[in-house]
Formats: sequence, structure tokens, C-alpha cells
Amino acid sequence: MRTMLLAFVAVAALGMSGCLQSQTLVKIKADGSGTIELTRVMSKEMLEQMKQMEKEMNPGAAPKELFPKAEAEAMAPKLGDGVTFVSAEPVKNEFGEGLKAIYAFTDITKVQISETPDPKHADKAEPKYSFKFEKGETAKLTVIAPPKPAAPAADPAAPKKEDPKPEELAMMKATLKGMRMSFVVEVEGKLVKTSSAHSEGNQVTYMDIDFGALIEDEAQLKKLNAINPEDKAAMMALFKDIKGMKVNMDPEITIEFTGK
Repeated sequence: MRTMLLAFVAVAALGMSGCLQSQTLVKIKADGSGTIELTRVMSKEMLEQMKQMEKEMNPGAAPKELFPKAEAEAMAPKLGDGVTFVSAEPVKNEFGEGLKAIYAFTDITKVQISETPDPKHADKAEPKYSFKFEKGETAKLTVIAPPKPAAPAADPAAPKKEDPKPEELAMMKATLKGMRMSFVVEVEGKLVKTSSAHSEGNQVTYMDIDFGALIEDEAQLKKLNAINPEDKAAMMALFKDIKGMKVNMDPEITIEFTGK
């Protein structure tokens, strides 16, 4: 159970909140305008637990809407000045169900996005991605990552963490299965160059953390168990070494592209 709690804390520390799959896609044009697509999906197991809890707390009441469109609409101003709500539609996949919301902006430099935006926590003060933009024949976008908090000081008196037991590893694998979070920028036109180590076509990935890849490596799971869950930088560094995961450790990445 201790390991399970650490896993939940580790995920929460990365901003996963209550959404267990989180995809952020920023589409940018050469004039600095574009759209933000936010997709959040909850696991089938979590959805079932929420529905059962609602029945027990409010027997006989009509079931509540789990992904209200109104929440997505209200989130628009939290994403920056001039950001407007465009649409929201339900999504469903093998993992679970959720909502995909689309927002429009006219000036990327006024946009601020938390690592995993969630309407339920939109008012929370938390670090956010920000952007710089230079127009021109070749436009240049700079993505500035949320500042990483300083690593907590080690406590020499703290007992050394034991490796998780086989049954604890099994529980952790079941918990993390299917979890994923990503932040991607897609340029309209041709990508000229980027400082990110991860790009394909006209898309640049700042991060794509697939917890499914993590659970396949028990050695890495044990390392995660040993990390202080408040040490976000250490966790990100661990993820960087896992095959299949795409993580940039640089505080900023640049993206240069043409609109044609």
C-alpha cells in the first residue's frame, strides 16, 4: 500500500490531477494565432467507482454529468487573455471516457497552459507553460516550461526505502496501466528546425510520458519507488531514460517554421 500511495503522489506531482490520460496539442500559425486542444480521459475503473459513489451518496438521484461542457467553456479565460471557447465533444477509447475541448487564441504570447489543464482545478495557482513568438518569413516560437521546484533536501535520518514487494509491484502496474500525458506543438506550414530532441513531420513534442512503458520495466519502477515524490526533476530525469518516453529536460525549446 505504501508503494501504491507513492505512485499516486508521483503522478499527482506531475500534474495528472484527476485525469489519468492528458493530451495537450497547441496548433500555431505563422501569425501567432492558433488553437489549443485539450483531451482528458478517465479510466473505466475510476468512472465506475465515481458512479457507484454517487449512487451511494445520492440514492435515487439522476446521475450527474461527469464531463460538463460548461466547465470546459469556463476554462477559456484561464488559458490566457483573448482565449475563446470553440467546442467540446465527448471522447471514448479503450482506456475510458472523457472530453476533448478546443479553444482559439489570436496571440500565443498571451497563452498560459498548466501541464495538465483541468477545469476542476483551473483556479489553482500552479506553474504554467508560457510562450515567446517572433514573426517573420521564418517564424520562431519559444516554449517556456513551468519552473521546476528545487529538489527537497535529503533527510539523513530518514529510513532507507525498501524495494516494493511483488504484490505491490503488481498493484502499481495495474494502477499505472494506460496512464499517459503529453504536450505537443503542431505548426501550420513547414517545420524548419527545433531544439527539441523529439519531432516528426510538423509536430514537436515537449513531453510524452507513457506510464505503460514504465510498468514494463520493474527496475525503473523500483527507482520510482525510491524517489522522493516531491522531487519532480528527479522523476522527469527517470522518465527520460525509459524507452518509448519522450521528455525534454531543457527549460525552453525553440521551434522555427514557415507558414507555407
